[in-house]
Amino acid sequence: MAGPRRAGTHCREDSTPGSENSHAPATMPIARIGARRWRRHPAAAILRWCARRAGATQENRCGDGAAAGQIEAKFIMMARHIAIAVLMTEHRSLHEVLRLLRSLLVQTCAGTLMPDSELLASILYYIEEFTNRCHHPKEEQFLFSAMETRLTTRPPLLDVLAAEHRDALGQTGELRRLLVHLEARRPRALDEIGAAAAFFVDAQLAHMRREERELLPLAEQVLLDDDWVRLAVAFTANEDPLFGRFPRAEFARLRNRLAASAPAGFTFDRSRIRSPYEPLP
Repeated sequence: MAGPRRAGTHCREDSTPGSENSHAPATMPIARIGARRWRRHPAAAILRWCARRAGATQENRCGDGAAAGQIEAKFIMMARHIAIAVLMTEHRSLHEVLRLLRSLLVQTCAGTLMPDSELLASILYYIEEFTNRCHHPKEEQFLFSAMETRLTTRPPLLDVLAAEHRDALGQTGELRRLLVHLEARRPRALDEIGAAAAFFVDAQLAHMRREERELLPLAEQVLLDDDWVRLAVAFTANEDPLFGRFPRAEFARLRNRLAASAPAGFTFDRSRIRSPYEPLP
């Protein structure tokens, strides 16, 4: 178990951000995004330092000097900011897609928009891929685990949130089943998928608010410096496949289609997504 940061300790000179020898060890999760993407990451210098610190022993970090300690404290503060901002930015990206899903189905149910099963299926595919392969693993495998190591008992909140993750998986499966009914033009299929989607969207928005209002404040109370450093590295190892800096090809096409289909008030430009520190509505 990693110990708390001690005053007056810092990394060796060759592990400071921007140095020639600073890089992510091959064993670190960040290696999965590739060397070129790693170098081009907006926070690459900080993340290189984080990766080296996460892979270093306590003895290898030791040093003296108040200035060095102040630099380390600043980098750790930035690592905490990166970890929290990644989760909250992903929430806002998902929020935009959920809003569009609800809007499309409301208009379709009202008869002002023709059913577009292909577009709805693509949106559901993105939601499943993003939450199950990118977002929820960050929370359960890294954040929840780090919090458990710092607490004497597992907080009930973690069980509630993990159960909500499982519920979301079942709900998207039900939406896909109802979408098949819609394609087959079964009676009341449109009303059923509209109601199921409204319930799903409301549940997801409530879930994200709970994480930001309860989970993240608790994490800031209990996690240590080394925990935030490791989280910053792990959280940047995979990106949102739709809104990330390097969207997958099929999702880049989907983003273009969403932008063309979305009513006024929606944006699918990652630079214009709601600020991670602006509260979810």
